Amino acid sequence: MGIGYRSSIDHSADGRQTFSAAVPGLPGSPGRFPITIDQSTPELVTASIRQTINDKLAVSLTGEWQNWRRVKTLIVGGSPTGSQLALNFNDGWYVALGAEYKLDPKWTVRAGVGYDFSPVSDAVRTLSVPDSDRLILSGGLQYRWSPQITLSAAYTAELFQRAPINGTIRSAIPNLGAFALDYTTRTDVTAHLVSAGLTYRFDPPPAVIEAPLVTK
Repeated sequence: MGIGYRSSIDHSADGRQTFSAAVPGLPGSPGRFPITIDQSTPELVTASIRQTINDKLAVSLTGEWQNWRRVKTLIVGGSPTGSQLALNFNDGWYVALGAEYKLDPKWTVRAGVGYDFSPVSDAVRTLSVPDSDRLILSGGLQYRWSPQITLSAAYTAELFQRAPINGTIRSAIPNLGAFALDYTTRTDVTAHLVSAGLTYRFDPPPAVIEAPLVTK
């Protein structure tokens, strides 16, 4: 069993904000303006336990907490219009259960199921951040080609919960003035992940020393 911790990470990005039409009260528009975005991603705490049941079967359980509450508002520094994106995330949680079964000395099969509780609630979900809770199903095979070479492959399906998105689009049309358009939609997302790997051991595995046969 073990516990892992990853600290918050500070990110900084530079770019340009472009206005393709004149904005009332904004000198220099239409045009491009330099901007910066500084944001910190959350710290993570992970706890896992793995138990060998017998010489063929092992099971594992994992839980993770993500401090997304620290991410409140994404501010675009230098934006002449004061652009910002209100996020107001909740904490994120993740739980997973896995199993590993050795079919023989060469073949091993693995499977797992997990559930990711999204930090994005119905109240703050937007078209820009359409995240939702998801069920994660995974399976894989491992083949021991030789004592030093191991091949593996896995497939994972992420099934996102259908969730509502409600918001308002605000804009302005010359000679007509400002307007607001309310909209309602929903998320419908499924992700499929396929991976393959090769592991090579430069140091030979330790030799198995059999116990001497004692007879009388």
